[in-house]
Amino acid sequence: MRLETLVGRGVAEFEYTYDFGDNWQHRVVIEHVGVAYPDVDYSLYLDGERAAPPEDVGGPPGFFDFIEAMANSRHPAHKDMIRWYGRPFNPRDFGESAVATTVRDIAAKRKVAMLAFERSRQTR
Repeated sequence: MRLETLVGRGVAEFEYTYDFGDNWQHRVVIEHVGVAYPDVDYSLYLDGERAAPPEDVGGPPGFFDFIEAMANSRHPAHKDMIRWYGRPFNPRDFGESAVATTVRDIAAKRKVAMLAFERSRQTR
């Protein structure tokens, strides 16, 4: 369902489940709806913090175990977690530069697609 449909129905927050196996529950709050400016290439990256949990870490309980093991080199599961994840894990480093680049790339592809769509409509 599109966000604009939810907003039109007066929905200001909702629950979202990501990965039914791990059961990650997210509460999404729509804080502001503004005007879409035609000269802005959407999507926009505004801000972020903290790294996402690794895929298939075992949901919230598994993630807490993972963080504990990764943070303590003497933890019995530390070496196994490093091997499984492939590198050390810093929960504060979410890769802001890569996220910003990805969102810019998505916006650029969206712009190209929108322009192609508009051109296709003009030739009819």
